Amino acid sequence: VLPTHVLRLPWQALKRILAQKLKEVCEEYYARCTDCDDPQRQTNFAQWRDRILGLLDDFHRPPFTLQRLCELLLNPQRVYRSTRKLMSAIEKLLMVTTTLRPTAAAEGAAAGKEGSSNTGPGGGGESGASTSMLSNRVENSEADTVPMEL
Repeated sequence: VLPTHVLRLPWQALKRILAQKLKEVCEEYYARCTDCDDPQRQTNFAQWRDRILGLLDDFHRPPFTLQRLCELLLNPQRVYRSTRKLMSAIEKLLMVTTTLRPTAAAEGAAAGKEGSSNTGPGGGGESGASTSMLSNRVENSEADTVPMEL
């Protein structure tokens, strides 16, 4: 995503890649450290992993936290040594409801192409907060490049 702020794949394709990488990283960590199984809290690794994958799958557009999620999946050992802490961090990144949204110019062009609602988990949509200092470009499902704003 950085330094160009451009997704080179449509979101649905990138989401499948992220899901696979997330599974690999979590399972690698769990093989070394099984600290996320807690009978008292009635949680186990598989349930937690599946819940996190479900959160990712619920996004119809890239989450606002996409950059950090990618950084974490590419180099998790930089910060986390424990499976529980890693999975908690990933879960927090995916609990957001704000998604990257098309800039005003792209919204007009894309309006005729897409009739579906693009919201994050829980249908929460966007929080309305944006930082117009950064501009992203995201490809839609028809492989057109659509500018996105953080």
